[in-house]
Amino acid sequence: MTENLPRRKSIRLPGFDYSQSGVYFVTICTHKHECIFGEIVDGVMVLNDLGERVSQKIQEMPQYYNVEIGSYSVMPNHIHFILVIGSTRGSTPTIGEYVKRLKTITSNKHQFWQRNYYEHIVRNESDNNRITEYIKNNPLNWENDKLYSP
Repeated sequence: MTENLPRRKSIRLPGFDYSQSGVYFVTICTHKHECIFGEIVDGVMVLNDLGERVSQKIQEMPQYYNVEIGSYSVMPNHIHFILVIGSTRGSTPTIGEYVKRLKTITSNKHQFWQRNYYEHIVRNESDNNRITEYIKNNPLNWENDKLYSP
């Protein structure tokens, strides 16, 4: 029966260890791209209570896990953040496990996240600067964003 289901195309880099130290750009969307975190007013993201909770939990991640959060943005229907995974001894969670934890601690009993997420390996300082500018300017460019939903 499962043979007839369409296969999702993997966005992962073949053979790459996503638990290794590194810098990653992560985007997580809401289910059906519903605008549930607030709204953009004059190019500024105005968070509602749920948006504030998500923002707070992103900021708290370094308190509980061996990560740093670079630039981040909570948009009406998605979040972007730069995840910096530090070097540790022993088992290190993968990006997918960090994303799962963030989804779990922000959603309580309400499932509002899209099933998957997007990530990009930040390869150098120029890449990091470009992504940081994109995150910073995301509210200003909301109407041109591919995830825009009026």
